[in-house]
Amino acid sequence: MSNIKSEYELLTDIAQSNITKTNTNIEKHYLKGWTLTLGTTATDIGSTTYDEIVLPTSDQALQISSSNAFDLLTQILVTGYNDNFEPIQEVVSLSNVSSQLPVNLVNSYFRIKQMRVVSASTPTGDIYLYKSGAALLAGVPQLSSDFIYVLKNPDNLGTIMNLFIPPQENGYLIPNYVNCSVFNSATVVVFDFQMKYSDSANWITEFKFHVGSNENFTWPLNGISKIPNNDLSKGIDVRLQATRVGGGSSIVSASIALLSTQID
Repeated sequence: MSNIKSEYELLTDIAQSNITKTNTNIEKHYLKGWTLTLGTTATDIGSTTYDEIVLPTSDQALQISSSNAFDLLTQILVTGYNDNFEPIQEVVSLSNVSSQLPVNLVNSYFRIKQMRVVSASTPTGDIYLYKSGAALLAGVPQLSSDFIYVLKNPDNLGTIMNLFIPPQENGYLIPNYVNCSVFNSATVVVFDFQMKYSDSANWITEFKFHVGSNENFTWPLNGISKIPNNDLSKGIDVRLQATRVGGGSSIVSASIALLSTQID
């Protein structure tokens, strides 16, 4: 796992490097994630443990812990939204008895935007965020239905790959392109770029791309109709899934800057 931080630093720089548009209607949404032992079935990027992140359907009480018992009192900044699409955040400290024990978050969250280590030192373990009451083994949630996100050591900033765009007060959202940087140790990986409304259970594949090695490229999102984003009762979920083509083990990391145009 020692290569994850350096890869992410590189991916972050590249993914945001050529976002140079100055049009005030252009919005940039940045996200990153990774997966290990990528298989031949679609896997959400952003999880190293579970194939599927089950998104909450309403405000969800959450807990946090580390896979290492000695990350005592490590402070983590959690940012996100409630189901009224209001931004919320808090700083939560891991247990001072054993950091593998669950600690309750003060807020309940509808979507998580980011987790960040705000302590002076980087924790030794992986920091897990999960639904309250989840069954744990050494600080790690055991059911995919309870899992929300993991902040991998030694990366101290995690931006969840299941991006969430809150609704706007008026107008439409037009996704223009994604600028993507990929670290790929597999032979060929198929990426699915998907979107849905936050109150829908069905993902719609809007774009598919094959990547054969480490690459930095732009996907023009041509042909996507403008999305009514002025319904204040719903936001937009965006995710990236990966599927390996061929044999062998693999690690895939990706960073994306999604650019969209907001119009009246």
